[in-house]
Amino acid sequence: MEEETLAAQTIGTVDADALYDESVKRLLAHKSILAVILKACVPEFQHCTTREIAERYIEGEPQIGEVGVVPDETHRSGEVIHGLNTEDATLTEGSIR
Repeated sequence: MEEETLAAQTIGTVDADALYDESVKRLLAHKSILAVILKACVPEFQHCTTREIAERYIEGEPQIGEVGVVPDETHRSGEVIHGLNTEDATLTEGSIR
């Protein structure tokens, strides 16, 4: 009976952690929140207003869980590069233009 309780607690903890992680991802997907972080952490944005950062410098809509974060371990076929820099290079997949 103790093992079931421990297993149930572990599952509950994993579910709570997953819910917390998803909630934070959704919160950080708001351009206004990202703009505050960029202004505080990136020297190039310190002279800008958060509104300017959100409207002018954050392109499109932030993607949540749609694209892998480790380029050499993800499948990139069909992926489109947006923005001013249209080149991307990885060790295992070559250059994308």
